[in-house]
Amino acid sequence: MPLEEMLRALEFEGVAECERIVAQGRARADKILEEAKAEADRQREERLAKTALALQLEQSKILKAARFAVKKEIIKAKEAAIEEVFRVAAQRLGSLRQSPRYKQIFERLTREALEGMTGQVRVRVDPQDADLAREVLTALGVDFTLEADGQYAGGLEVYAEDGRVWAINTIESRLEKARQSLKAEIADLLFA
Repeated sequence: MPLEEMLRALEFEGVAECERIVAQGRARADKILEEAKAEADRQREERLAKTALALQLEQSKILKAARFAVKKEIIKAKEAAIEEVFRVAAQRLGSLRQSPRYKQIFERLTREALEGMTGQVRVRVDPQDADLAREVLTALGVDFTLEADGQYAGGLEVYAEDGRVWAINTIESRLEKARQSLKAEIADLLFA
């Protein structure tokens, strides 16, 4: 085989080898590019998923805070409505003295306050009830001293002689005692 043919054969083999190396390089580069692109897509999707989760958590947090604020405002409004009912009741009870039944009511309040008391008692009333208190206490045969310096819509306070036993039976104290038990009933009537 002449030298020229050998050189051509070597050149041909060299070109073929170069093309094979270039093809392998391109294939490797394409594979690296494809893997890099897949990794970039995966990282982007991961970041998007994390961002979406963070946004969802923030949205949930904002919604919970808004619901809580709304519930709080509703509760405040309901409490204000209930307090208004008690304010109106106290206002109406303030005019109880003008009722023809007030003498009977005062007598009943007096009897309840005197239960379990013996001996002389000290009775405290609003100045408007002083005459009525004297009349009722005298009719009941009670040994009493009267103090007409209270400020009540009606009713009285009674203290035993030694001061250890007392009973507060005013219109205001009765309303306050009833307040807790009536709150739930009023709420049911207003909001059910």
